[in-house]
Amino acid sequence: MAPEPSEKDKKEKMDELLRRVENVEDEEGFAKLENTRMRYLIGYEWDLEEAESRLLETIQWRKERRPLEADCKYCEDQPGFHAWRQVGHDKTGRPVIYSCFAQASTVHYTAEDNVQHLLHLAENAKRSMGPDAYRWVWVLDCTGMTLSACNPRLGNAVNSAMANHYPERLGHVLIVNHSWLFEGAWRAIKIFIHKNTLAKARLARGDKIEKCFEEFFDPSLVRWFLQELRLNKHKPMLPSQKTFWKPPNDPDSHDPRGCPDYVKKYLNPYYKDVVLKQVGMTKAQRPKVPPKHEPHPNYVQEMRERAKRQHSRKSDDENMNHDEDVWID
Repeated sequence: MAPEPSEKDKKEKMDELLRRVENVEDEEGFAKLENTRMRYLIGYEWDLEEAESRLLETIQWRKERRPLEADCKYCEDQPGFHAWRQVGHDKTGRPVIYSCFAQASTVHYTAEDNVQHLLHLAENAKRSMGPDAYRWVWVLDCTGMTLSACNPRLGNAVNSAMANHYPERLGHVLIVNHSWLFEGAWRAIKIFIHKNTLAKARLARGDKIEKCFEEFFDPSLVRWFLQELRLNKHKPMLPSQKTFWKPPNDPDSHDPRGCPDYVKKYLNPYYKDVVLKQVGMTKAQRPKVPPKHEPHPNYVQEMRERAKRQHSRKSDDENMNHDEDVWID
C-alpha cells in the first residue's frame, strides 16, 4: 500500500485529473465535480493513472446506463420487492440507508434486480447529501434473511457496481441482527471486497446495536431505528411494516417510511412540489430525471395514488358547487 500523499500532492493530483478529463464529453458534468475526482483518487489510493482510467470508464458507463434516470421496475411491478430505502441522515449529513429482509415481498433476487434498485437508491441519495457529505451509511438488518438471499453472487454484483462506479460512496455499513446464515455468506463475500471497504463494516447484536447507532445518529433517528427493528421482528410481520411505503393511519404512531425529519424535509415536499404538480401526467410525460431527491419507488407510487384521490375529490366538489350554482340560478 502506497503511503498517504501530502496535502500539496493531493491538490496537484486533483488539478491534474481535472486537466485530463475536463474536455471529455460528459453531459452531466460528473467528472468536473470536485468530490467525484477526490473519490476516485481516494478509492484508487491516489494512483493518478488508475483513477483517470476508472473515471473515464464510469463516464462511458453513465452515458450508456443513464443512472440519473434509474427507476426500479421490480418494485413498481411488485410493491415491496426491495425494502432497501433511505430513511434519514446521520450526524454529519450523510444519507442513511436501511434494508430489512423480513420486509421485502420476495425472497428470490437476481444480480440485475439488485443493481437496478441500487442505481435508483444511489443517485437519489446523492440529491439529499449535506454540503460536505459525499458518502452514505447503510444499516443492513438481517432479520428475515433466507438461504437464497445468501448467494455470494448477489453481494458481489452490488459490490462490483459500487466499487467500479461509486467508489468511496460507502461511509459505513452497520450490520445488525445477523445470524449464522449471514456469517457464512459474509465469509464468502469478503474475499471479493477491498480491505478499505471491509474496514467500514461494523457488526452488532443485542445491546450493542443501540450503542452503535448512538455513535452515528442523532436521538430521533436512534429511536426510529430501535422501534423499526423491534417491529420487524414481530411474527407474523405486521401489515403496517410489510407495506412500509404507506404512511401510518395514526400520525403519532411509528412511520416505517423513515424518521420524522426525513418525512418532513423530503417526503412531504416531494408530494407537494412534484407529485401534486404531475397529477394527470403519464410516466412518459413526466421528466426522466427527478427534479429533487426521489424516495423509494413504492413511496412515489403511493403518493401518486393519494394525489389522484385528492384531485378526484376536488373535482367532485367543484362539480357539486357548479350544479348548486346552476340550480340556484
